Order: sequence, then structure tokens, then C-alpha cells
Amino acid sequence: MISFVQSGFLFAGLAVAIPLAIHLLLKQRARRVDIGSIRLLQLIMRQQNRMRRLREWLLLAARIITVLLLAMLFARPYFDKTASEANQQEYVLMLDSSASMRSKDSDGLTLFDRAYQGVLDELATIHENAIVHIATFSGSDVQELQWEDRGPLVRPEPAFGPTDYGRALSWARDVLEGSQRTDRHVMLFTDLQQTGMSPGSLAESAPRMQVTIRDFGTALSRNVGVTRVEAIANEIRPQLPPKVLVEVRNFGPLLRDMVPVSLRLQGPDGVLEYEQMASVPAGGSTRVVFEIDHATPGIYEGAAAISIEDDLTEDNRRFVAFEARHPDRVLLVDGDEGSSVFGSETYYLETALNLGKTLSRKELPSFETERIIWENGEGFPDLNGFRVIVLANIGRFSTTDATRLQNAVLGGARLLIFPGDKFTSLSAAPLQQHGLLPASHATTGEGSPYRVTTWDTEHPMFRPFADPEYGDLRRLQFRQVIHMTPVADATTPAELQNHWPLLVEKTLGTGRIAMFATTADAAWSSWPRERLYVPVVHQLLEYLTDQHLREESISESVATQQVGLVHAEKRIDVQNIAPRESAMARVSVEEFRQQYGLLDADELAELTPAERAALAAPVGSERPNEAWKAVAWLLMGWMILETFLASRVHT
Repeated sequence: MISFVQSGFLFAGLAVAIPLAIHLLLKQRARRVDIGSIRLLQLIMRQQNRMRRLREWLLLAARIITVLLLAMLFARPYFDKTASEANQQEYVLMLDSSASMRSKDSDGLTLFDRAYQGVLDELATIHENAIVHIATFSGSDVQELQWEDRGPLVRPEPAFGPTDYGRALSWARDVLEGSQRTDRHVMLFTDLQQTGMSPGSLAESAPRMQVTIRDFGTALSRNVGVTRVEAIANEIRPQLPPKVLVEVRNFGPLLRDMVPVSLRLQGPDGVLEYEQMASVPAGGSTRVVFEIDHATPGIYEGAAAISIEDDLTEDNRRFVAFEARHPDRVLLVDGDEGSSVFGSETYYLETALNLGKTLSRKELPSFETERIIWENGEGFPDLNGFRVIVLANIGRFSTTDATRLQNAVLGGARLLIFPGDKFTSLSAAPLQQHGLLPASHATTGEGSPYRVTTWDTEHPMFRPFADPEYGDLRRLQFRQVIHMTPVADATTPAELQNHWPLLVEKTLGTGRIAMFATTADAAWSSWPRERLYVPVVHQLLEYLTDQHLREESISESVATQQVGLVHAEKRIDVQNIAPRESAMARVSVEEFRQQYGLLDADELAELTPAERAALAAPVGSERPNEAWKAVAWLLMGWMILETFLASRVHT
């Protein structure tokens, strides 16, 4: 049986009236005149007239058929050779394996168990001639299951990733876009969790799929989960022990009172266990803070948990790992006390470094600062335990001072040098002799504003400034700088105009030395009053104390196939369930279809076979059984025949 993809073009066949009208209106009518000399030719003329009329009618028929073939070509005919509907069916069965599917119903079965049984029941009803794809989806992970020769389907295990319906439907759409079959079905087996509704719509392509939704969610879910575990203070200070925050949220409609909240950590001194009771309001959350008394520096790893009966038990425990440590000690050596506390060389430095202590959330690293006035003292104190030693405009050094400083750097300390009016080539000579200067300075540039022009965006200190939103270093300007000439083994990660170094650094033993081109205070510039002063100082000290390496040793990611602590190459990856998976709120089937622009079963049933076929065909594609090529060749041959007949008629 012949059908048409664009049957409306068949109305173009009415254009056959055009050649018929031309034939009738332009038909030649000869005037009869009897001439005696040609009467003998009448018999021959009658025969020729009959042949001419026959050719004219054949030409008219050829032109009419040409118009009909052209209309049929645009209507795109195809041969419906389907002996069985199953021969044109292709199914994609999507099984939700996200963490929320691990919740249990009133019978004690998980939603995943019921959804998996729903897949088996559906497979039993699908004809053997239909093509079937089966896949599980969880977050960004879509796994296609193998189902060979319609044998037993191996039961997959539910994952721990978040729900993402948009990705699942996009995967199903991509599979069906390459199908050669016209009857395409997507079946979604899920709990219709509201948090899995990703923004955006598939309206441009999803209607070409017949989407059936099998809802296995429960109408009323009771769930209390641990949604956050974080070390809000991991530094060991006197009277201020490290603290771990545990947030418990109640997603149910009733108050949950006397909920046991426990914290179990494995630390350098063994296992630590804590427990508190908490009351969690309906639809709200409660925060519980645990103090780690008598903490020893080192890595602590473990989990916080609640002991409660609810529908989803997998979110009753959440893992955590952090490093407890003493704050990095910084010795600020002030070369000019000034007339007031605000006029000292290290006032701005000390204020910026102490900001980390006052933040409610640790957005900045914290340091333990100690300040000494160099001109009034006898020299360096005991340098053991200081991670960074900052020299700010020091005007004199003895050989003994330089030797003690050299031993500290060789042992792993960091040295940061800021120049000033007192810091001259003569006063810095002992440092130069002991290899404690990464550069020499011969001249001082002043007057014109000096700006930062280039910096190494891959350098740990300047990496955040690769993004101008974090801070544009080119906005910094200095009235006066020293022109530094780096030594052979030094590097220059940042420069001013004329390629003058802004920062020069070198290594010495296990320590590191860095030298800045301008002062730490506002004597040579106004940069201590700029917004960039605090982040630049913190980035510099964080780099010198290797805090960026400590942060990279512990990472946190959303779990997909497993939860827990994964140890690999001196790194700990903390994998937890996405907190939004604990929210058991659901959407209706109608809301789901509206979000993704899907046709429901009633709308699909109202479509004509041609409209349904048009929806099933991908945009810009054709049916594998279309006959338009044959019609095109026939039309081309027929037009050649029409041209030949026209030449014979009008000759």
C-alpha cells in the first residue's frame, strides 16, 4: 500500500487543468477552402491529420502525467511494507538508579526493586521483532545494559548519584535519532523526584518520541538526612580546638525529636567518638557542632551519622576528612616602628594576616603572627617553629644575624623581604653574602606610577588572578619601586613595565626566599589601601607556607557508584550523596511532561497516521522505504518523452 509523508502536496495535482486549458484554447482551427489542384491529396491529408491529432492527445496526456508526477514527488510517497507493527517498533527503557531510588516503601521494598520488576514486566509484553535498549541513569552516568537473545536480564545495582531527567531523555533521544524505525517509544521507570528536574526543555525533539512514564514513588515519604559535614575550624589553638559542623535536615512533615547524632573519626591518636541529641523541626534543619579536644596535628577522617528509622537510610551517614594543624607562625620583623601603631612598617601586613581569624567561614588562611621591632632589639629571637620570616625595611644586619637567618631557611623556613628607605645595598650586604637575596638592587625608580603588566597565571600565587573577577592586578600602581636584578637561579613570576621585576624568588636548601619591589606599608604606594592588598598578601603567604598543597590533598565530590573515602596517591577523595537526593518531594506526570514538552498518550492517540509518522521522523531525514527517488527518475524520463512528443507535434 502506498502512503504519503506530505499528502497535502497531492492537491497540486489539480494543476493538470493548466496543460488541458492550453491544449483546448490554443488548438489550431483551419478554414476550409476547396482547391481543385489538390483534391488528389485529400486522402493523404486525412491520414496525416489523424496522426497529428493522436500525437497532440499523447502530448496532452504526457503533460498531465508530468504535473501529477511532480505533485507526487513533493508528497514523498512511501511503501508501507510492514507485515507486523513490531517490525517498526524500537524501545528505550530508562531505569532510574539514583540514590533516591534506594528509599523503601511501606512493604520494605526499595523503589529500585519495584522499578526493576516493572522493567521485567514490560519486557515480557514487547514483541520479539521490536528493538529494545535498556539503560540505567544516575546523574551524569548513563549505563546501557546488555540483553542478548532476550535471555535473563542481569539485575543492576542502584547507584548513589543525583537524578537528572534531562540527561536521561537526551540520551534516549540520541539513540532514537539514528533509528530506521518509525514507531519509537521511551519508557521512564522512576520516582519522579522534583530535584531531578533540570532546567530547559526538549520540546524541539522530544515530541518525536512517545514517552511513557512509570511512576514508582510514594505519596508521603519520611526522611531525615545528614546533608552537611564540614570542619569549620581545623587549626589547633590554645582554648580553641578544631570543630566539626554536622547539619541534619528533616524532609518529613513531622517533628523528629531526640535524634542521636554521632561523629566517629580516625585520627593520629586513634579513634575518636562523639554523640549529641538533636531535635529537627519539620521541613527544617539543625546544626550540631563537635569540638575535637586534645587534637594532635594530622589527618582526621570518618563520618557523621544519625540513628533513626526512615525511608532512605543511605543519607543517614556522611563522610568527612580534614587536616588539623597548628596555624603557620609568621615572624614580622619591623624595621621602622613609626610614630604610631598605624605608621609602623608591618601594620598593614599584620592586619591583613589576622583577618582570617575573624571570618565566620574560613575564606582566608589563618596565621599566627608575632611582631618584633628590629632597631630596638638585640637581633632575632629563637627562629624554630616560624614558618615565614618577613623583613620589612631592615636597615642593618650583622654576620651573626645573617647566619642564623640562613640556617633557618636551609632548614625549611620561608623568607619574605620588603624594601624601604633603610634597606640599601650596604645594609643588605650580609644577606647577599649568605645567599639570602634573590636579586640585587642598584637603583630606585620613583615619580612615575609603576603598574603590574604581566604575571604567570600558572604560578600558585597568581593562579586566582587569571580571572579578572577575582582581581585585576593591572590596577595596582606604585610611586616608588626598586629595580631588582635577579640572580642566576632566581625566577620572576610578575613584572612591572620596562620588564622590571615585581617579585623575585629562589630556593635555598629546603626553604624559599621571595623579594618584593616595593614596601609593605603605604610609604611608596597606596596599594595597602586597595582592595587587592588583602588577597595578594594572603596568596603570597599561602604560597610560601604551602597551604595550596594541603588543600589539594583532600577533595570532595558527588558520589556516583559508591560513597566513602577513596585513598589514592596521598590524596583523599570524600564521596557523598548529593544533598538534594535527600529531598523526596515529587512532581506529577503532567508537570513532568510540561517541563520537557512531551506529548501525553491522549494527544498521541488523536494524531493521524501521517501526523504520527511525521513526528516519528527526525527533522531533515527520510523514511528508509520512501519512493521519491524512483518518482524523480520516472519524472525525468517522462519529461524527456514529453519533449520528444512536443518536437514531433510542432514540426
